[in-house]
Amino acid sequence: MYNKKLFIFFIFIVNICYLHCSNAEVPIATDSRIKTYVYNENDVYLLLINTGFQSSIEFEKGEKVQTLSLGDSYSWSITPVDNRLVIKPLENNVRTNMMVITNIRNYQFDIVSKSDDNNQDISYVVKFYYPKVRRR
Repeated sequence: MYNKKLFIFFIFIVNICYLHCSNAEVPIATDSRIKTYVYNENDVYLLLINTGFQSSIEFEKGEKVQTLSLGDSYSWSITPVDNRLVIKPLENNVRTNMMVITNIRNYQFDIVSKSDDNNQDISYVVKFYYPKVRRR
């Protein structure tokens, strides 16, 4: 009887450790204005910003912006800071695309400024989750 209880306790502890370790790298969103995208080089990422606000894009640590290109560069203020881009719309209701090339990856964005304060899709911060690539 004692061995059975000890075995069940052991299995319980192993399961807790497994669940904790398997979820350790998965980001958890707690605020809808903080967006976490799974990085895929073939995706275009949406960034909605209210006019009068700013947003930032956070890349992986050690990633540095090498090239930044916008379709409409006059309507946006964009400042690279370490592994981040700080973005602020200068006009209401404008939309353009943005390409970011870092020392590690390429990114494509669709950036939109909105004047609507009730939009739930507004991005204060955009972060990326980088799944590990399995090599054969």
